[in-house]
Amino acid sequence: MNSDQSDLPIRVIERSLGPDSVINDDSRYSVDGRPIPVAVRPKNIDDLSAILTESHAQDVKVMPVGGGTRLSLGNAAQTPDIALDTTSLNQPVSINSADLTATFEAGMTLDSVQSILAENNQFLAMDAALSNNATIGGILASGTSGPLKWQYGNPRDLVLGMKVVQADGSITKSGGQVVKNVSGYDMARLHVGGLGSLGVVCEVSFKLTPKPANEKTVLAAFDNSKSCGDVALSIFNGQVTPLALNVFDRGVLSATGMRNIEGEQYLAVRLGGRPRGLARMVDETIQASRAGGGTTIEIVDGGFALDLWRRISDFGWVDQPPLEVVLRVSLVPNQVQTYIDAIKASLADNAPSFVASPGYGNVMVFWQSGNTNNKLESSGNAIRALRGGAVSLGGSAIIERCPVELKSEFDVWGEAGDSIEIMRRMKQQYDPKGILNPGRFIGRI
Repeated sequence: MNSDQSDLPIRVIERSLGPDSVINDDSRYSVDGRPIPVAVRPKNIDDLSAILTESHAQDVKVMPVGGGTRLSLGNAAQTPDIALDTTSLNQPVSINSADLTATFEAGMTLDSVQSILAENNQFLAMDAALSNNATIGGILASGTSGPLKWQYGNPRDLVLGMKVVQADGSITKSGGQVVKNVSGYDMARLHVGGLGSLGVVCEVSFKLTPKPANEKTVLAAFDNSKSCGDVALSIFNGQVTPLALNVFDRGVLSATGMRNIEGEQYLAVRLGGRPRGLARMVDETIQASRAGGGTTIEIVDGGFALDLWRRISDFGWVDQPPLEVVLRVSLVPNQVQTYIDAIKASLADNAPSFVASPGYGNVMVFWQSGNTNNKLESSGNAIRALRGGAVSLGGSAIIERCPVELKSEFDVWGEAGDSIEIMRRMKQQYDPKGILNPGRFIGRI
């Protein structure tokens, strides 16, 4: 945008919602260290539609922003002209407890949604880092998920329908508010993991889950990482059905506050159910852990267990200063421990921390350069080792965070292969002017 158009974003907001809606010089709105000139916080869906209608007409670039917990995700691109803050879209639309369905505006934080649902002893079976700030729209757009996906699936599996504002301001709906819905294509899935590049999610209908009557968490320490991985897979293939199951290293354990448990690798299994069934699953998990070489086994419950899982989910996102390199790795389940051992060996001088969900083949990897004279070169080498290790095992790796200077070297989303042409055609169909998060998605579309 040239100098004589520098006030165009402000004029777009003023024309759409009036001069009082312009937000200037707010440090919360930046991407890759570059401040976004102006921001707007629409109060309802019609306001959001009006902003996008005018932005589309004037070719003004827009970046949707929720709670701001994943702004590091995405390729480097031109700085957007307007930050579109969705956090005022923060009301429940409908809750049908009898049918286990509910619809919420996308700017609601995950914690606020869970608080409302808890009144009926139900919950939304997804979690995410910084859930007190992360919005449900942002969680879906970034494609992130936490430990609860073990039993309940990824967040997209919980979505029944969506209301989305397209790049030109038109409002579309897909799916519905019933669990069995077979009418038409499941268009909502286009927007899960799409980083707001095809439209701005403004309402989401979910299927809900009754809260377990009781919960306990089994935490086991292992002196041998392979033994830990083997036990995790044995539980995955056994009769126990965990709510969540993670393996992680000592750095993550320290962040949970349980520093006094010695070991090389740790296994946390979250279990829920009625008393007799829960007791059986706890016993079977303890037996499997002991038989597999667990050296220390503890049972935690109540608020302490909830805090343990929150800290596991938040690991790597609350550090100040932030960790320099974060990758989201996807593998087949039986390759998870192989990958963990390989990256620990290849980066032995400065090993990464990790939180893995073996049953889903997901590994979150966290790396900090430490005391080195060339942090940028070290970060680049670490990324090549971490991503290369995943690719060599037939997996993939998304770079969730890295120094911005390296984003010109890497496509943070990895190789799209032949599917990139389909994605480009979809971008052209849904956002022909390229005003939504331009250049930040896979293939820099």
